[in-house]
Amino acid sequence: LWVSLVKLLCLGHNFDNGPLTGVRKTLVTGAMRFCMRSFTVIAALRISQKKLDYDYSKYLGPDYKSTQKDQRESTIACNHMSWLDAPIMYLCFGTSFCPMAGLKKVPLFGTIAQALNCIFIPRGGKEEVR
Repeated sequence: LWVSLVKLLCLGHNFDNGPLTGVRKTLVTGAMRFCMRSFTVIAALRISQKKLDYDYSKYLGPDYKSTQKDQRESTIACNHMSWLDAPIMYLCFGTSFCPMAGLKKVPLFGTIAQALNCIFIPRGGKEEVR
């Protein structure tokens, strides 16, 4: 149901001209958060976050916090271990993903990935493609 709503909200948008913006973007991200939350409830998972403050001055210097970027502008790299990784990462960090380029052609999931501003990466194939 919610996935169909995302498809409906993206109707008529040309992703070649740019990502979703404004009210459409807000509605799509809200629908996706609800959908991802539903996946975790169905899977009987409870997600909790704890903010930890570590002192990295030994490694990065005494004034590293003044040059540190905001976490929302960071890159998170992780291995894909299960089908629940994407919903959990999306709920905790509001991330965008890097799916394989073939997902762009899948009717429903391709639209959702484009609505979430995913970066499509060609995987496999010839050496020069990689």
